[in-house]
Amino acid sequence: MFGSEPDPFDEMDRMMRYFIGEVDSLFDTNSKCLKPLHRERVTDEELIVTLDLPCVASRDDIKLTSTEESIFVEARMKKPVMLRVGGSSQKRIEFERFSKRIKLSRHVDPNRASAKFRKGILTIRLPVKEEGRAVDIG
Repeated sequence: MFGSEPDPFDEMDRMMRYFIGEVDSLFDTNSKCLKPLHRERVTDEELIVTLDLPCVASRDDIKLTSTEESIFVEARMKKPVMLRVGGSSQKRIEFERFSKRIKLSRHVDPNRASAKFRKGILTIRLPVKEEGRAVDIG
């Protein structure tokens, strides 16, 4: 009957909430930081994280820290980027830097991590930490 059919407005509302949530996670208006796009790849030996940092001039403008469970990246832009944000009452905000904390999918050894920055892409290689070892029983 009529009540069993999906309401198209409910579906549209769900999609809008999903989209707005995704857009909202791309920036922080209070700290004037953009949250860079990133990708994580896992191999048997290492976790490789790449971040898109356009408008960052050099590796000297990037601060990178890592623990066994997460990485934190902060980078200063060579010049601020102006964006219009908000819903019905938009405002212009100048974003001056990138900032993002990423929870990693595996535990890593931050002491053996390495990173390279080239053409706006930061690539971080983090060796995967052994989760456990076999114990001999005597």
